[in-house]
Amino acid sequence: MTEKSIDGDTRLSQVLDSVPGALEYVIELNPHDFSRLRNPVLRKYMANRISVRRVAAMTHRSEDEVVGQLRTLAGQPEAPLRPTGGAVAESTEAAPAWMADVDLDAIRWVDLFQVDAAQGDPFPAVSLAVRQLGPGEVLVVRHHWDPQPLYDIWSKMGIQWWTQRIDADEWHVFVRRPPEIAGFEVKAVIGSSVGSLPPAEVVPRMLSLAKNLQPGQALEVTGVPATRADAVRSEVLEALGAGYTWSATPPRAESVTATIARARDSSTG
Repeated sequence: MTEKSIDGDTRLSQVLDSVPGALEYVIELNPHDFSRLRNPVLRKYMANRISVRRVAAMTHRSEDEVVGQLRTLAGQPEAPLRPTGGAVAESTEAAPAWMADVDLDAIRWVDLFQVDAAQGDPFPAVSLAVRQLGPGEVLVVRHHWDPQPLYDIWSKMGIQWWTQRIDADEWHVFVRRPPEIAGFEVKAVIGSSVGSLPPAEVVPRMLSLAKNLQPGQALEVTGVPATRADAVRSEVLEALGAGYTWSATPPRAESVTATIARARDSSTG
Protein backbone atom coordinates (compact mmCIF):
# COMPACT_ATOMS: atom_id res chain seq x y z
CA MET A 1 0.00 0.00 0.00
CA THR A 2 1.34 3.46 -0.90
CA GLU A 3 1.89 5.92 1.94
CA LYS A 4 0.33 8.85 0.07
CA SER A 5 -3.23 8.71 -1.16
CA ILE A 6 -3.37 8.15 -4.93
CA ASP A 7 -4.79 11.03 -6.97
CA GLY A 8 -4.65 12.30 -10.53
CA ASP A 9 -1.19 13.80 -10.09
CA THR A 10 0.37 10.53 -8.86
CA ARG A 11 2.99 9.18 -11.26
CA LEU A 12 2.16 5.82 -12.79
CA SER A 13 5.61 4.59 -11.71
CA GLN A 14 4.68 5.10 -8.05
CA VAL A 15 1.52 3.06 -8.50
CA LEU A 16 3.16 0.21 -10.40
CA ASP A 17 5.98 -0.02 -7.87
CA SER A 18 3.72 -0.30 -4.84
CA VAL A 19 0.21 -1.47 -5.72
CA PRO A 20 -0.40 -5.21 -6.35
CA GLY A 21 -2.51 -5.76 -9.45
CA ALA A 22 -2.07 -2.20 -10.74
CA LEU A 23 -0.07 -3.26 -13.79
CA GLU A 24 -2.72 -5.70 -15.02
CA TYR A 25 -5.49 -3.20 -14.32
CA VAL A 26 -3.81 -0.46 -16.34
CA ILE A 27 -3.00 -2.81 -19.23
CA GLU A 28 -6.62 -3.99 -19.38
CA LEU A 29 -7.77 -0.39 -19.74
CA ASN A 30 -5.83 0.05 -23.00
CA PRO A 31 -3.85 -3.02 -24.15
CA HIS A 32 -2.54 -1.29 -27.30
CA ASP A 33 -0.76 1.45 -25.39
CA PHE A 34 -0.02 -0.17 -22.06
CA SER A 35 0.99 -3.76 -22.89
CA ARG A 36 4.47 -2.28 -23.38
CA LEU A 37 4.63 -1.81 -19.62
CA ARG A 38 5.23 -5.55 -19.22
CA ASN A 39 8.72 -4.88 -20.57
CA PRO A 40 10.71 -3.69 -17.51
CA VAL A 41 12.95 -1.46 -19.65
CA LEU A 42 10.00 0.29 -21.28
CA ARG A 43 8.25 0.50 -17.92
CA LYS A 44 11.28 2.36 -16.58
CA TYR A 45 11.15 4.79 -19.52
CA MET A 46 7.44 5.37 -19.63
CA ALA A 47 5.84 5.10 -16.23
CA ASN A 48 7.51 8.07 -14.59
CA ARG A 49 6.32 10.37 -17.40
CA ILE A 50 2.65 9.43 -17.07
CA SER A 51 0.28 10.68 -14.40
CA VAL A 52 -2.82 8.78 -13.31
CA ARG A 53 -4.80 11.64 -14.85
CA ARG A 54 -3.11 10.97 -18.19
CA VAL A 55 -3.85 7.23 -17.84
CA ALA A 56 -7.53 8.14 -17.55
CA ALA A 57 -7.34 10.31 -20.68
CA MET A 58 -5.52 7.63 -22.67
CA THR A 59 -8.16 5.05 -21.74
CA HIS A 60 -11.22 7.29 -22.15
CA ARG A 61 -12.19 6.80 -18.51
CA SER A 62 -13.00 9.39 -15.93
CA GLU A 63 -10.27 10.37 -13.51
CA ASP A 64 -12.59 9.45 -10.61
CA GLU A 65 -13.00 5.91 -11.93
CA VAL A 66 -9.29 5.24 -12.44
CA VAL A 67 -8.19 6.84 -9.18
CA GLY A 68 -10.94 5.02 -7.30
CA GLN A 69 -9.97 1.61 -8.67
CA LEU A 70 -6.29 2.16 -7.96
CA ARG A 71 -7.09 3.25 -4.42
CA THR A 72 -9.13 0.10 -3.96
CA LEU A 73 -6.23 -2.06 -5.20
CA ALA A 74 -3.91 -0.19 -2.83
CA GLY A 75 -6.22 -0.71 0.13
CA GLN A 76 -6.68 3.01 0.56
CA PRO A 77 -9.90 4.49 1.97
CA GLU A 78 -12.11 6.55 -0.27
CA ALA A 79 -11.17 10.21 -0.24
CA PRO A 80 -12.32 13.27 -2.17
CA LEU A 81 -10.30 14.01 -5.29
CA ARG A 82 -8.24 17.16 -5.47
CA PRO A 83 -9.35 19.64 -8.17
CA THR A 84 -7.62 18.90 -11.46
CA GLY A 85 -7.37 22.47 -12.65
CA GLY A 86 -8.92 21.59 -16.00
CA ALA A 87 -8.81 18.90 -18.67
CA VAL A 88 -5.55 17.33 -19.81
CA ALA A 89 -3.93 18.66 -22.97
CA GLU A 90 -5.13 16.80 -26.07
CA SER A 91 -4.98 17.10 -29.83
CA THR A 92 -7.89 18.71 -31.62
CA GLU A 93 -9.87 16.50 -33.97
CA ALA A 94 -9.75 18.98 -36.86
CA ALA A 95 -6.45 20.26 -38.24
CA PRO A 96 -5.45 23.64 -36.76
CA ALA A 97 -5.15 26.69 -39.00
CA TRP A 98 -1.33 26.56 -39.04
CA MET A 99 -1.44 23.19 -40.81
CA ALA A 100 -2.58 25.02 -43.97
CA ASP A 101 0.94 26.44 -44.35
CA VAL A 102 2.75 23.12 -43.90
CA ASP A 103 4.61 21.85 -46.98
CA LEU A 104 4.19 18.09 -46.64
CA ASP A 105 6.87 17.48 -49.27
CA ALA A 106 9.51 19.46 -47.40
CA ILE A 107 8.65 18.78 -43.76
CA ARG A 108 11.22 17.19 -41.46
CA TRP A 109 10.34 13.72 -40.17
CA VAL A 110 11.22 12.12 -36.85
CA ASP A 111 10.58 8.46 -37.64
CA LEU A 112 10.41 6.38 -34.48
CA PHE A 113 9.47 3.06 -36.07
CA GLN A 114 12.98 1.60 -35.68
CA VAL A 115 13.08 2.70 -32.03
CA ASP A 116 9.61 1.21 -31.53
CA ALA A 117 10.70 -2.08 -33.08
CA ALA A 118 13.59 -2.26 -30.58
CA GLN A 119 11.16 -1.42 -27.73
CA GLY A 120 13.28 1.65 -27.08
CA ASP A 121 12.70 5.07 -25.60
CA PRO A 122 11.32 7.58 -28.14
CA PHE A 123 11.78 10.59 -25.88
CA PRO A 124 15.45 11.54 -26.57
CA ALA A 125 14.98 11.90 -30.33
CA VAL A 126 11.67 13.73 -30.05
CA SER A 127 13.02 16.05 -27.37
CA LEU A 128 16.08 16.94 -29.46
CA ALA A 129 14.04 17.59 -32.60
CA VAL A 130 11.42 19.73 -30.87
CA ARG A 131 13.96 21.82 -28.97
CA GLN A 132 15.74 22.60 -32.26
CA LEU A 133 12.62 23.88 -34.04
CA GLY A 134 12.97 27.34 -35.54
CA PRO A 135 10.27 30.05 -35.21
CA GLY A 136 7.11 28.85 -36.90
CA GLU A 137 8.80 25.61 -38.00
CA VAL A 138 6.86 22.34 -38.05
CA LEU A 139 8.10 18.75 -37.90
CA VAL A 140 6.20 15.49 -37.90
CA VAL A 141 6.74 12.51 -35.60
CA ARG A 142 5.91 9.06 -36.96
CA HIS A 143 5.13 6.69 -34.12
CA HIS A 144 3.34 3.40 -33.43
CA TRP A 145 1.47 5.06 -30.57
CA ASP A 146 -0.31 8.31 -29.78
CA PRO A 147 2.37 9.95 -27.56
CA GLN A 148 -0.03 11.61 -25.14
CA PRO A 149 2.48 11.94 -22.26
CA LEU A 150 4.44 14.32 -24.49
CA TYR A 151 1.40 16.59 -24.73
CA ASP A 152 1.80 17.54 -21.08
CA ILE A 153 5.44 18.51 -21.71
CA TRP A 154 4.72 20.44 -24.91
CA SER A 155 1.83 22.29 -23.31
CA LYS A 156 4.16 23.64 -20.61
CA MET A 157 6.70 24.63 -23.28
CA GLY A 158 4.13 26.54 -25.34
CA ILE A 159 4.59 24.13 -28.25
CA GLN A 160 1.64 23.38 -30.55
CA TRP A 161 0.76 19.99 -31.99
CA TRP A 162 -1.82 18.11 -33.97
CA THR A 163 -2.14 14.33 -34.15
CA GLN A 164 -3.37 12.40 -37.17
CA ARG A 165 -4.13 8.70 -36.80
CA ILE A 166 -3.18 6.89 -39.99
CA ASP A 167 -4.20 3.38 -38.94
CA ALA A 168 -4.30 1.17 -35.84
CA ASP A 169 -0.51 1.21 -35.47
CA GLU A 170 0.61 4.50 -36.97
CA TRP A 171 0.28 8.08 -35.77
CA HIS A 172 1.67 11.24 -37.34
CA VAL A 173 2.14 14.05 -34.85
CA PHE A 174 2.75 17.51 -36.31
CA VAL A 175 4.66 19.70 -33.86
CA ARG A 176 5.08 23.46 -34.24
CA ARG A 177 7.02 26.10 -32.38
CA PRO A 178 4.96 29.30 -32.50
CA PRO A 179 7.06 32.32 -33.55
CA GLU A 180 6.34 34.07 -30.27
CA ILE A 181 7.83 31.22 -28.20
CA ALA A 182 11.49 31.83 -27.39
CA GLY A 183 13.91 29.35 -28.88
CA PHE A 184 15.84 26.79 -26.90
CA GLU A 185 19.59 26.43 -26.72
CA VAL A 186 21.02 24.58 -29.71
CA LYS A 187 24.23 22.88 -28.61
CA ALA A 188 27.13 22.27 -30.97
CA VAL A 189 27.59 18.80 -29.51
CA ILE A 190 24.71 16.62 -28.31
CA GLY A 191 25.61 14.08 -25.64
CA SER A 192 24.10 10.64 -25.22
CA SER A 193 24.99 7.37 -23.52
CA VAL A 194 24.14 3.87 -24.72
CA GLY A 195 26.15 1.92 -22.17
CA SER A 196 23.10 0.83 -20.18
CA LEU A 197 20.82 0.18 -23.15
CA PRO A 198 19.77 -3.29 -24.33
CA PRO A 199 21.93 -4.23 -27.35
CA ALA A 200 18.98 -4.03 -29.74
CA GLU A 201 18.39 -0.38 -28.86
CA VAL A 202 21.93 0.93 -29.37
CA VAL A 203 21.81 1.58 -33.12
CA PRO A 204 18.18 2.81 -33.20
CA ARG A 205 18.97 5.29 -30.40
CA MET A 206 22.04 6.59 -32.20
CA LEU A 207 20.27 6.88 -35.54
CA SER A 208 17.19 8.58 -34.13
CA LEU A 209 19.41 11.27 -32.62
CA ALA A 210 21.90 11.59 -35.48
CA LYS A 211 19.13 12.07 -38.05
CA ASN A 212 18.03 15.16 -36.11
CA LEU A 213 21.43 16.83 -36.11
CA GLN A 214 21.64 20.21 -37.77
CA PRO A 215 24.43 20.90 -40.31
CA GLY A 216 27.68 21.39 -38.39
CA GLN A 217 26.32 19.71 -35.26
CA ALA A 218 27.74 16.53 -33.71
CA LEU A 219 26.50 13.67 -31.54
CA GLU A 220 28.88 12.32 -28.90
CA VAL A 221 27.86 8.84 -27.73
CA THR A 222 29.52 7.21 -24.76
CA GLY A 223 29.33 3.54 -23.85
CA VAL A 224 29.45 2.04 -27.34
CA PRO A 225 30.60 -1.58 -26.78
CA ALA A 226 34.15 -1.92 -28.10
CA THR A 227 33.44 -5.40 -29.43
CA ARG A 228 30.61 -4.05 -31.58
CA ALA A 229 32.02 -0.63 -32.45
CA ASP A 230 33.01 -1.47 -36.05
CA ALA A 231 29.68 -3.13 -36.77
CA VAL A 232 27.77 -0.25 -35.19
CA ARG A 233 29.81 2.25 -37.18
CA SER A 234 29.04 0.49 -40.47
CA GLU A 235 25.33 0.20 -39.74
CA VAL A 236 24.99 3.80 -38.59
CA LEU A 237 26.89 5.37 -41.48
CA GLU A 238 25.11 3.23 -44.04
CA ALA A 239 21.73 4.31 -42.67
CA LEU A 240 22.69 8.00 -42.47
CA GLY A 241 24.23 8.21 -45.94
CA ALA A 242 26.52 10.94 -47.24
CA GLY A 243 27.25 14.01 -45.15
CA TYR A 244 28.08 12.29 -41.86
CA THR A 245 31.40 11.21 -40.37
CA TRP A 246 32.33 8.90 -37.49
CA SER A 247 35.29 9.08 -35.14
CA ALA A 248 35.93 7.11 -31.96
CA THR A 249 38.26 7.11 -28.99
CA PRO A 250 40.48 4.11 -28.25
CA PRO A 251 38.65 1.38 -26.28
CA ARG A 252 38.49 2.06 -22.56
CA ALA A 253 36.71 -0.11 -19.98
CA GLU A 254 35.39 -2.22 -22.88
CA SER A 255 33.66 0.71 -24.56
CA VAL A 256 34.40 3.61 -26.88
CA THR A 257 33.07 7.13 -27.25
CA ALA A 258 31.85 7.70 -30.78
CA THR A 259 31.31 11.10 -32.38
CA ILE A 260 28.96 11.37 -35.34
CA ALA A 261 29.28 14.74 -37.09
CA ARG A 262 27.01 16.19 -39.74
CA ALA A 263 28.72 18.22 -42.43
CA ARG A 264 27.95 21.94 -42.49
CA ASP A 265 26.93 21.86 -46.15
CA SER A 266 24.70 18.76 -45.92
CA SER A 267 21.07 19.10 -46.99
CA THR A 268 18.31 18.94 -44.38
CA GLY A 269 16.31 16.17 -46.14
